[in-house]
Amino acid sequence: MAELAEMREKANRGAVEAARREYGLFVKQLDRGHQSMSSCLRVKPLEMKRHQEGKRQELLERCWGELRGEDPQKQAALEELKQELDKQMDEFLSAYGQRFKVKKAKWLGLCIGPSPAATSRRARAHPHWPAHLPISKRLRPIGCRFRSSSACDSDSSLADGRVCFVPASARDSENDEEKEDRVDLELIEEIPPNSPPDAVLANSLIAVANLSTITPALEPELETHLLRSTLHAVFTLGTQMDTNQVQDLHRVIPDLLDAMLENLLAKTPDTDKLHYILQHINYWTVSRVPRERARAIRSSAALLTSVITLPDFDNSAEFPRMGHHVAQLALFVGDPDEDISREAREGVYRLYQLLLRQRDLNVHEVEDLWCWDWHQDSRLLGYKNTARVGEVFAKFFSEGQRSFFLQTAVLAMHDPLLRVSQAGLLLTYSLLGQLATGASGRRCCN
Repeated sequence: MAELAEMREKANRGAVEAARREYGLFVKQLDRGHQSMSSCLRVKPLEMKRHQEGKRQELLERCWGELRGEDPQKQAALEELKQELDKQMDEFLSAYGQRFKVKKAKWLGLCIGPSPAATSRRARAHPHWPAHLPISKRLRPIGCRFRSSSACDSDSSLADGRVCFVPASARDSENDEEKEDRVDLELIEEIPPNSPPDAVLANSLIAVANLSTITPALEPELETHLLRSTLHAVFTLGTQMDTNQVQDLHRVIPDLLDAMLENLLAKTPDTDKLHYILQHINYWTVSRVPRERARAIRSSAALLTSVITLPDFDNSAEFPRMGHHVAQLALFVGDPDEDISREAREGVYRLYQLLLRQRDLNVHEVEDLWCWDWHQDSRLLGYKNTARVGEVFAKFFSEGQRSFFLQTAVLAMHDPLLRVSQAGLLLTYSLLGQLATGASGRRCCN
């Protein structure tokens, strides 16, 4: 009997060890296959986590079938294997997440050096900062701690005003977080309106994005102040295109703002947080400066697109203020600026998807939101699509959502900008007309 038990234990150890080796080899192959920037950026950390969990589950199920003995003995061996696989998976995912963010930061162009004007302005304001760092030691890719290092001073390739990525040591104290948060805020607030973009702003954006991932979370007052200051700095940027560097930064900064807003939402992925961010963006959608309005509408559309793809987004709440956000974007569906019109339609469409999910529907089960007759006059098509928003959303809105929609549309009717006033009128009558038609149809049926 003792010999049989020994043989069984030996066989079980062999099965567990074989599963452990196979998983280790699987992890090494994934690691080697995702070292380059292109291969790494093709697989997001969440997708990589699903790969890892699938392989782990496969090995655990196979090992359970190979283990011998009573269930309690098998369960103990399996639990030991599970803990070891979880440890390997956590270590790999942590390293991969850091690698992904560093490569994404580089891909977005964060190694662009600051302009001479920005360098001199920073030197006057903060003479104690190292000259080679566009921002203080606070700069790091999202989710990772970084600091400055003397190695950068000796490396001529990094001493020209580019970002220096060096892992932080354990000496970096969490007590410094609040001071560094204030430094980021001061950097953003120092940027004057209508100034050309520079690396200080780009690096500040990714630093602010970090703040939404720290624990404990930012104080609400500080978070609100950071969000307002960041949106102001980005939306009021000048339009200068005098150098290649400035042109690159004009392309990079919208992506950085999108990443920052997505991180802010991902910390608390629900409709309350979405409304909180959108209401700050909405302040700029009614700006009288066309480029500020265009940038705000683009940011709203980008954030709403990310919501649709966010797997953990909690859409269970009724979200009555969705009506306000639909109407706010729908006011610009017929805008004569093609870019503004396109981004407004995109944002409204994403809100339509979100509303249908609340009603357990998808876009393939309902009528199209937009008219697609491109042979028509663009102005007439804009009017039709604006009216379509009220007609289509009225069929799915709750009472609270209709109320917020109408409040926003009626208020827009008094806007001094004629096209906004006309859009508010169209939205109001299209929603009320659809409701009246629906009520009349129900009476006829009765």
